[in-house]
Amino acid sequence: MEEEPLDVDSFFNDNPDDTITLPHSSPAIEKNEQKGTAAIDKNEQKGKCCHFSTSGKLLAAAGHDGKAKSNSMLVGHAKPVMSLDFHPTKVNILCSCDSNDEIRLWNVNESACILAFKGANKQVRFQPRSGNLLAAATGNVINMIDVETSTVKYRLQGHAKDVCSMCWDTSGRFMASVSEDCARIWSIAAGGKSVHQLQSTENKFVSCAFHPVYSLVLAIGSYQSLQIWNPMDGSKMWSHRAHEGIVSALTNTYGTHRIASVSHDSWIKVWK
Repeated sequence: MEEEPLDVDSFFNDNPDDTITLPHSSPAIEKNEQKGTAAIDKNEQKGKCCHFSTSGKLLAAAGHDGKAKSNSMLVGHAKPVMSLDFHPTKVNILCSCDSNDEIRLWNVNESACILAFKGANKQVRFQPRSGNLLAAATGNVINMIDVETSTVKYRLQGHAKDVCSMCWDTSGRFMASVSEDCARIWSIAAGGKSVHQLQSTENKFVSCAFHPVYSLVLAIGSYQSLQIWNPMDGSKMWSHRAHEGIVSALTNTYGTHRIASVSHDSWIKVWK
């Protein structure tokens, strides 16, 4: 089945009638055409990362205070939390890693840490659907770890600078990653081969998430901007001013066709 043409204007056309409930200790939601579909009240800490559960009903966020927030506070990291990821099938399991190379697995229903170990200080991402592979970014390399055996199956190498962000497509066959000067799309089915590349021209790339509707189309966050890249169109990009600070993390949910962005301006915004 062929996809419809990419409609970027529609994606950035904020509709205040579209709402989503975002869990928070003080769940005040502001609907505003300049603040995305919905926004969590800002707090005193800089936002660093966010992630939807597979169902799209839970959104976890964390930052420089070392605490993860979902439907309750998850306390345990001693350093800033760098990355969050929900398991694709075990919906109550959340993975996090911090700047001190510590990875934690949480049962969000019980607000409890069930496992802590060393291994990632940039980002962690479970393979969609099965969760068989865990992508772990360190420096300018992404290791594809077999979850059952804890061994590295593939090493994704090609970035000259440190990987800032990475994400899977919904099939688990492709992965995207960005460093400040480059975005790449990798084929996991081809053993981790780099199949598309884009150089940054103005703003440094910071975060990325695949578009929830269009195959291989990538949303890229940078300073104040949310950009859309279709690798089938070469290096052409569409840009939208989304925040007042660095767009430090992006995540998507395929069930509701939304992308969430978190920024150093302390806002979390949801786009459709």
